[in-house]
Amino acid sequence: MIDRYTIYSVSEEISKRFNIQNEESLEAEYNAAPTKKLPLIVNIAKEGLSFVYWGTIEKWSNKKSISSKLINAPIEELLKKATLKAALQSRRCIIPANGFYLWKTVGKKSKRPYYFKLNDQALFGMAGLWEEYDDLDGKMLHTFKIITTENKLGIKEFGDEMPAILSKENEQEWLKPGLQSDELLNMIKPLDSINNISFHPVSPFINNIDYNFPEMINIQPSIDQKGNYTLFE
Repeated sequence: MIDRYTIYSVSEEISKRFNIQNEESLEAEYNAAPTKKLPLIVNIAKEGLSFVYWGTIEKWSNKKSISSKLINAPIEELLKKATLKAALQSRRCIIPANGFYLWKTVGKKSKRPYYFKLNDQALFGMAGLWEEYDDLDGKMLHTFKIITTENKLGIKEFGDEMPAILSKENEQEWLKPGLQSDELLNMIKPLDSINNISFHPVSPFINNIDYNFPEMINIQPSIDQKGNYTLFE
């Protein structure tokens, strides 16, 4: 499950990278998490940024663990589920990101957060889907999901899923209308080389969505199977 990422690039950098117009100042997110309102480029407003809740809104989550079904859309389910298939056809988005977090299993009951970033891109776009519906008060509500692909990097201790990262060449195509499902799925390629990505252990403070500061992506000591900190893997 992908449930944390970062987007700390300033507005000008995002605008230049994705060729959009945006003059709104952005708050850096070193702990982008479900229930937060985060910047997207959506297919119906691809000239600028939209701000959309990830998965659900805070008052509905009640601080409980949020189902992966609300925040992730596995690629193998995109054509199997009617709601995801419909979203793939008409409600696609790009999620700007500087990096993302995954948890490594270090014991029977212990996991350690790691921060991942691309070696050749300080800022990249993840493929996503967005939804629109009325909330309990009759107000229009928008949420989004990150599409996930298979983990083909040979690091299965981080789980079976990776976020679907679009190539620069496919970003604009991803937002175009009228594309067939097979064309869209062909744009979603899993990372297949460990040389394309870097990762390192980070502070367990990432588990608290209320924490948001630059030091969260700094390298921290690893921990052994007993939960003790160690300087070596």
